[in-house]
Amino acid sequence: MTSFLTPAKQTMKQPAIKPRRVQRMRQRASMLLARLYDRLQCWTGADRSGVGRSLPGRLHRETWKWLLPIVRRRTAPARKQPAPADPAPVPERQLRLVRDADLLPASPAESAARLRLREPKAPKFSPAVEVVERRATDGASGRVFPMSPGRSKPLQQRRVVAIADCENDTASVQASLRFAGLCGKRGGFKAKSRGACIVQTGDLLHKNRPNPSVVEFWEGLRAAAAGAGCALHLIAGNHELEILRRLRSRARLGLKRCDREAAQRLIRSTQLFHLEGSMLFIHGYPTVRLLRHMLAYRSDTGNSLNDYNRDHFQAAFDDADVLARYAYLRSGAYRNALLHDVPDPESYYRRHGQEVAALLGALGIDLVVHGHRPERSGVQTDYEWRRLLPGIRMISHDIQLRLQGLGATVIRQMGRGPAEVSFINREQATPSHRAEVRRALRASKSAAGLCATQEQATAYGPISRGSYDGGFVASAVAASKS
Repeated sequence: MTSFLTPAKQTMKQPAIKPRRVQRMRQRASMLLARLYDRLQCWTGADRSGVGRSLPGRLHRETWKWLLPIVRRRTAPARKQPAPADPAPVPERQLRLVRDADLLPASPAESAARLRLREPKAPKFSPAVEVVERRATDGASGRVFPMSPGRSKPLQQRRVVAIADCENDTASVQASLRFAGLCGKRGGFKAKSRGACIVQTGDLLHKNRPNPSVVEFWEGLRAAAAGAGCALHLIAGNHELEILRRLRSRARLGLKRCDREAAQRLIRSTQLFHLEGSMLFIHGYPTVRLLRHMLAYRSDTGNSLNDYNRDHFQAAFDDADVLARYAYLRSGAYRNALLHDVPDPESYYRRHGQEVAALLGALGIDLVVHGHRPERSGVQTDYEWRRLLPGIRMISHDIQLRLQGLGATVIRQMGRGPAEVSFINREQATPSHRAEVRRALRASKSAAGLCATQEQATAYGPISRGSYDGGFVASAVAASKS
């Protein structure tokens, strides 16, 4: 038997009820419930224990248990919420000692979790503003005390155009820069290119037939980029290091004396890698030994990782044996090398991928762009070895530029946000894609005129995400120091 409080099962579709009608129905139901509550109080004598005895048989005890909380919730007056009490000060004994790994820059959430403190709500800012939290360390006790957030600074925007192995081909480089909208038809940089960064990831010369005009082209492009407010970074590849080795052995390579000296000056001004925010640009695949050495360098000196090029790589140009550690050697000659050629990347990263990903995360790197291994398809490879390198996005962009005639990797990143990557190649050389690439390289008005240094950009970087394993990092530092 169906109770009169249980609605009958409706088989027909009910018409839509307007909001005003719903509000009136709710008010009427509240009035009926209030009247029913008064009637029940009169019947039972305001005694809930006598509901089962003095109430007629229409309502039983289960119905009363279901109905009474609803009536009380509908008819009870609103209660005033007590004012929140001030949080009690955290006693000093709750602050625990931290290890060396905990002294690394951390996010506010991680810092509060480590110190077991209650995290206050962060103030709201505009999307183009990030808050830099200052921290102070008591050197005597080794305790870390969180301080109040510092002044907010605008997010730094990074606009990077990466060009892969060109091997004496300058026409393809000019065509790629024109496609990206950085250079005009006459070869000069446009005013809109101010603040952009151009990275050439090695092998700008051919090791068997270096061309003096190519050396002049890159020297002139560097000067023109500096005058237009752009940055040009040249990375040394295996071709440049092989040319330098041959010139030291008094090989002429078909060049005059002045041309040989100009080639040596250009090669000596190159870098082993370039770090732009959380993006690493390097010629070949990053190896475990190089990443260990970079991590030990930063932990010992506290300098920016880009200073590694000056302190170690460029200082090794005067010693052939030390320079051989970065020369991308093959076969069994790279036993003591920091950076070598990886003959089988899949097997190498299947064996060392977890440690490589952990070291890159400890260095604040989540995007790696490299060349050296040509892509026969003429299209860049995105998310290379993503299953073997967790949390790392690797891009192989050597599409044989001198054969394709057009090719580059365009990256845009706001602060520490995700990187927006676009590729320039023959398959995507359409007007719509050209407009999309130029839109990505256009300076944002919210961050115009911002020129933060690399030390400021990497002080509170992705290392605070804690995506690396402390065991890998500790063993890497110990191995590099030994």
